Amino acid sequence: GISSVTAQRLALAGLGGFTVGLVGFLGRRAGGRRVGIVAAVIAAVSPMIFLSESILMAEALSVPLVTLALLLAYRAADAPGLARFAALGAVLGAAILTRAEAIVLAGLLVVPLAWNSAADTRTRLARGAAALGVAFAVVAPWTIRNAVRLDGFVPVSTNAATLVDGANCDATYHGRLAGLWRETFSTGGAASPDQATACFEGFSISDPDFSERSAAARHLRAGVGYALDHPAELPRVASIRVLRTFGLWQPTA
Repeated sequence: GISSVTAQRLALAGLGGFTVGLVGFLGRRAGGRRVGIVAAVIAAVSPMIFLSESILMAEALSVPLVTLALLLAYRAADAPGLARFAALGAVLGAAILTRAEAIVLAGLLVVPLAWNSAADTRTRLARGAAALGVAFAVVAPWTIRNAVRLDGFVPVSTNAATLVDGANCDATYHGRLAGLWRETFSTGGAASPDQATACFEGFSISDPDFSERSAAARHLRAGVGYALDHPAELPRVASIRVLRTFGLWQPTA
């Protein structure tokens, strides 16, 4: 039989085909039939979509969920109702579980959508509460599990800490790696001198007193602290990151 990794890749490849269709429908809803076809073609050849399926990244799940959420938002805008807002909340909750930053999308999407859905404040609040309440209900069991296992409040994951830590150091602010993410645990180990040279230095899981939540909090403070110590660099680094997203910064490097 096939390995579990291969089985997961095949399943995600099938989901990728579904994602292409969803993107096509979203494009059609936003701009008509031609826009939908172009959107589907772009999605089908986008490395940001199919590479995440081959290396089993969470984006393979978050992209279709976010796309579906946008389609449901259009649906709720066309014919507002509690059931449609609740359906939107359920999908947003699932999206948050795959990528924690989807919580920002939930706020940006639900609040203006609910506000524009009715003339009276009571109905607006009810629809917004339906969407956000269902999203919370979907996420809550996982948050409770984290509280039990990690002995503290971790809404979704600790990944944001490692992201911020590895994205804010000398190596990712200057030179060839500017705008990227870097780890240094493979060369310097978990004990590194300071944030400027350490980037993300990994976890000391061999420590009998190791706490994932505490370690994540320490890494988050290190990354945020470095960024706050270099405010003049932030606009430049942020711009480079945006350009890298579209392959416009060092595309041949």
